Amino acid sequence: MARASWMKVTMFFFALACVLAVSTYVGAASGVDPGGPRRTVVLFPIANMVGAHKAEMADDLFILVKEGLGAADKLVVLAYDPKNVCVQRAVAEQKMTPRDTTDPFTTDPDGAARAHKVCNEMAVELGIIGSLDSYKFLASTSEVHVAATLQLVDASTGDVVKTVTVRGVGVGNPGEPSQTETGIGIAAIYDAAEKLLAEAVGASADELAGTPSQDLQPDEPLEKTRPRRNKLLPAMIMALIVGCILGAS
Repeated sequence: MARASWMKVTMFFFALACVLAVSTYVGAASGVDPGGPRRTVVLFPIANMVGAHKAEMADDLFILVKEGLGAADKLVVLAYDPKNVCVQRAVAEQKMTPRDTTDPFTTDPDGAARAHKVCNEMAVELGIIGSLDSYKFLASTSEVHVAATLQLVDASTGDVVKTVTVRGVGVGNPGEPSQTETGIGIAAIYDAAEKLLAEAVGASADELAGTPSQDLQPDEPLEKTRPRRNKLLPAMIMALIVGCILGAS
């Protein structure tokens, strides 16, 4: 009996060690300290600088950047809403004007200053403003070229601590009649978002979950993606269950 009990205790601590080891491996593989502080950021709508006919492209870029930021474990991402109670209170108290809260947050001193005001009222640490700066479709080569900018605004000082401008390219097949400019344009937006995240916040291409840059169909709709589940999670759960069973028996 004593030997059996000793074996159960040994197995229990072995299972617990497995859980701790796997947890440590996951944290090391992701480069994230699970116990580290998380920064709260406000992501403002991407300012559309290319015309109303391409407004959807700016919206698509916003979705992709938001999903990519959300994949970073050290960030809590809030999508800006002018109806936020803190923002509305600031307007009511005349700390901000309605224009401050509703005009496009362009990547210029005016946009950064207004983003700074909003971040202060919402008590967050960082604001991220962005713009879709240019769009060009080359029919002869079935290519779309876009340019986009992100700026990181420090909420405590109002300083723009980082500005990144990238170019995104979508390439279609000139011999494919069913392929449309819209589909190629979406591929260009994916390319721009991936580059923005990699340069502005250090998010890798893999963190932009579900990026179909290679397999994008001509008119495939853009959908919000979900972060991928960690494949090591089942092993952690199984080790914990085994340990608990052995410990209880």
